[in-house]
Formats: sequence, C-alpha cells, structure tokens
Amino acid sequence: MVRIMKLNPFKKRKTTSKKSKPKTTSNKKSPSAKPKGKNKRKAKNEFRYNNSTSHPNYIFEESGKKYRALGLTHSDKTFGKPNMPLKSNPRKTDSKPAYIRNGIISEKKSNFSEKPIKGMSFGQEDFPNVKARIRNYKKNRRK
Repeated sequence: MVRIMKLNPFKKRKTTSKKSKPKTTSNKKSPSAKPKGKNKRKAKNEFRYNNSTSHPNYIFEESGKKYRALGLTHSDKTFGKPNMPLKSNPRKTDSKPAYIRNGIISEKKSNFSEKPIKGMSFGQEDFPNVKARIRNYKKNRRK
C-alpha cells in the first residue's frame, strides 16, 4: 500500500539553510521496541495467600511487578463455571475437597502474602494436570 501525502498550502514548510546541519540521530524509540529488563518472566513454584480473594494461590510465574497464579478453592463452581477437582487437597491438614479455579490470576505482588505458605504441595496425581493447564496458558497467551 502506498501512502500519498498531500501538501497543505497553509502549512509552513521547513527549509534547511546551508548553515544548519540536518538532524541524523533521533532519541525517539520505535513503538515496537520493548524496554530492556522489564517484564522478564521468571518461573516460580510456590503457594501464597492472595489477600484480595482470601484464598491461597499457586504462583507459577513472576513478571515485573506481577505474579501469575492458579486460584485454589473449596467450591466446585466459580461464576457458574465448574472448577477442576483435585484428588488430594494441597493443604495436607485440610480434609475438604479442593478445586483449581478456571483461568489464570494475574495480580500485583502487593496483593499476595510476603512469605510463601509452607506445607502445601500438589499430589503426584494432580501435578501433571496443573502443569498441563499452565502449559496451555503459556501456549495461548499473546507474546
């Protein structure tokens, strides 16, 4: 596609005199250039308490000032959609059935507890399903 530029007769044209040098360098960055060092994704493998949802979350990725996490709950449905059941509760002292919420939670680090929750881990039967959900999210997200 070729763009045709029309000259506006009322707009003053910039003229370069022989004394002034034309600018060759520009401080502006192209809009597609990503800032260096920002939004680097680091893999995580920990449980933290989410203060905004009042539930523990499994954090699998850290990106800048945000965490990416899977929500854990005792409810079999969230917002009318069925949650993925787990065969064993990640909190070993809890006997109630646990579920993983649909979707990925992406929130500020300040919304989570400062320290990870100790004594929580997925069972051997549940961990492949959790990894598959994370892998599916990473495959389908925008790059």
